[in-house]
Amino acid sequence: PIPITMWDLELWAKNDVVKNFLPYLKVYKNPSGFIDAILAPLKFGQIDNNVEGSESNEKGDIDEKRCPLFNLEKKECLVYEYRPLSCRTYPLEYDGKTFQIVDLECPGVGEGPMSKAERIEMRDYSKDMHKELVRMRVSLPVLNQVIRADFFVELLKQQQEAMKNMDPEDLKKMDEIFKKK
Repeated sequence: PIPITMWDLELWAKNDVVKNFLPYLKVYKNPSGFIDAILAPLKFGQIDNNVEGSESNEKGDIDEKRCPLFNLEKKECLVYEYRPLSCRTYPLEYDGKTFQIVDLECPGVGEGPMSKAERIEMRDYSKDMHKELVRMRVSLPVLNQVIRADFFVELLKQQQEAMKNMDPEDLKKMDEIFKKK
């Protein structure tokens, strides 16, 4: 999955392209226990490798890890101009202390020289990605709680309105059902 940050959401909103990403945006609890916003294939997390007819482990793993906005046949990003911050830094990652290349198989690694300006830009993007990921991991659980609370308040209002419009006889039957429990 591709981690998404507020930086990405702001970029997409400013350029009116959020709708292109919405089908692939998911909330995901990563192996470290953090809640992340991610870009993932439509079937992310839905492949059951134990069911006959399901995709194989290897294929399932590939499908769950690949970017849904990367054209495998043409080997190109479909949203390059608006690609997420994590894509701009890949395969370089920064953990707050050190930089590391996380994918030596990544096309481009070791392919020709990189200018000093390009290296600085890549490092700056990696630092920004780390900062934005921390920001997102602090914000997302809070936003999740606020949105859930608002959703439930709205749901209760709708139920109360429906109860007001119920036939008195049906309302009495419902009261009897709840008294039994």
